[in-house]
Amino acid sequence: MNNLYIALREDKSKDKVLSRADELRDIFILLVQDPASKEAVEKIIDITEETFFKE
Repeated sequence: MNNLYIALREDKSKDKVLSRADELRDIFILLVQDPASKEAVEKIIDITEETFFKE
């Protein structure tokens, strides 16, 4: 979560994170319903890896 937050703050990765806002919304809805959801956590990790400071 911290790296996702940092990616949102950085100009070079912010647009990539924001372009996935709908997907992130769905993930967070899933986490509200099931805070221990491994699927949701894996999706957040995937998004972070794909967007974190990537050109």
